[in-house]
Amino acid sequence: MGIYEPDEENKHYLIATLDQYEAGEYRMYGNFSYAGSVIECDIKSPEVHEKALKYVKANKDMDLWFDMFGEMQKVRTTISAYSIASRFVTVLIAVIAIVNMVNIVSTGIVNRKSELASMQCVGMTRGQLNKMAVIEGLQYAIFATIGAILLCMGGIFLTERFLILTELLEPGKSGTIIKYSEPVWRVFAASGFTFIISVVAAIIPLRIMQKTSLIDQIRSVD
Repeated sequence: MGIYEPDEENKHYLIATLDQYEAGEYRMYGNFSYAGSVIECDIKSPEVHEKALKYVKANKDMDLWFDMFGEMQKVRTTISAYSIASRFVTVLIAVIAIVNMVNIVSTGIVNRKSELASMQCVGMTRGQLNKMAVIEGLQYAIFATIGAILLCMGGIFLTERFLILTELLEPGKSGTIIKYSEPVWRVFAASGFTFIISVVAAIIPLRIMQKTSLIDQIRSVD
């Protein structure tokens, strides 16, 4: 195959066979910049890719023009590394958040031991205590949901602004990389788990306190 490139700016190519080039037909169009053979391979596995690279390196007359499969492998490796790191950080933050949630809820119940015992003395039932714990857990979940959604929306918005300012994203394609609705269902799922954790963290100390008499609960000083 011969390639003639008269204008590098407009990228005009004329492709002909080697026998046409040798026969002198290039004079009809101009002289060729070079004559050679171009081979394109559609590689689908790393094993074949390694064999192809070894074959090219073993032949001095061959040059590797562009290694698309190798570049895609580098991109996939980088994305996988960032994905593993982000998931590890996410799990770590989730564990810290759960521990803090349990500590805050259970400590709040224990510190109100005398108050809750007094309320039972004036007629509050155990079912009403449990209902109160559920309502408090629901409040934690609602505020956490609202805060998480606002943080996600703000993070997506700032990321898009940064990409637009650095000309990596066209202004008209806002909302195409990450949709604003994408993290919402995950936030709701996490909030439901938070609600369950907060209710359990409140019910357990209530059950433990109910094993002692109301008089001992009122007289207790923490």
